[in-house]
Amino acid sequence: MMTVSNGQIEPYWFGKTATEIRNAVDVRAERWAAIPGYSRYEWSDKGRIRALERTDDRGRRLAARVLKTRVNNAGYEITGVVSDAAGKQVTVAVAPMVVLAHHPAFRGLDRFPDGLETRHGPAGPLLNAYPENLWPGTKKENAADKDAPPEPQHECRNHALCGNLVHTPGRRCVTCTAAVGREAAQLLAAGANLMAVAEHFGYKTPDWVFKLAVQHGGYEGTKAEALAQHPGMVQRVRLRAAGLRLTQGGSSR
Repeated sequence: MMTVSNGQIEPYWFGKTATEIRNAVDVRAERWAAIPGYSRYEWSDKGRIRALERTDDRGRRLAARVLKTRVNNAGYEITGVVSDAAGKQVTVAVAPMVVLAHHPAFRGLDRFPDGLETRHGPAGPLLNAYPENLWPGTKKENAADKDAPPEPQHECRNHALCGNLVHTPGRRCVTCTAAVGREAAQLLAAGANLMAVAEHFGYKTPDWVFKLAVQHGGYEGTKAEALAQHPGMVQRVRLRAAGLRLTQGGSSR
């Protein structure tokens, strides 16, 4: 049996979000391909299966049709097809059949080489069987995928500047959070009131921004001191020049 290295081609979904993967599928034309051992069928790179036009054992002409699929208890899309070797209907998972039909390293094979199975990218659920979201891999890699934290899917609130993604909508990425801490420490050191600094970055309470100022900006004062301080006239001028605003909505970072 042919030996295939799953490292030959980097998975499409490495570094891509679920939205990017689904968009790539939506804009391209659907392609169909056959798999050895299943001569009655073709498999779509958008996860569909069709039975080809044929004449049955009684001489009846059967029109081509797209097969129905169902989802098993594990969340995978499956369907029933007739195998050439078995001569009877067998149940197959759609995802590995799509990989066999369309992945360049597997064309011409009727099954996965020993030790390999289907890996799924971030564009779940598992029934999204198209090549951009599928890849051959080992059981160990599949286990690592399941244990790994989910990929961030939402834009950082400063995405226009940093280009990063976050797990929760409206949040800052790690880079921007550290920048907030450094700027907050500078403002506090200049005499700004902690509550005003928190409002400046869009926080309703002071605890988080104070923690960031200590962690990322090296601020050495206490929280009580930061809450009690009130800048004098000269300090207020300097703070305004630094961009401090006493309104909600956050800064440019």
